[in-house]
Amino acid sequence: QGAARQVDFLADNRADPEELVGALSEEDYRSKRIFEGLATLPDRERFIIERRFLGETRKTLRELGSELGVSRERARQLEAQALKKLRAFFADDAEALSWGMAS
Repeated sequence: QGAARQVDFLADNRADPEELVGALSEEDYRSKRIFEGLATLPDRERFIIERRFLGETRKTLRELGSELGVSRERARQLEAQALKKLRAFFADDAEALSWGMAS
């Protein structure tokens, strides 16, 4: 009765249910914020970001320019504008996270 069994000392490596819920909540929050950020972009900029970074196969600027009927350089400029806007959009999130205030 008082003798400890070896199994009593084995670590339970399963994830804590609270940690799982927290991880899912963070993932849901990130997904929601990415969707909201993309929604702020003009159509061409959103098109470029989605296909450059979020698609299964990443498109080149040349391919995207061709699809949009613009030069590779213009596609690069649109990408740069979109990334600048997204950085500004997410700056509030980064600030809140650095202060531990994001939920």
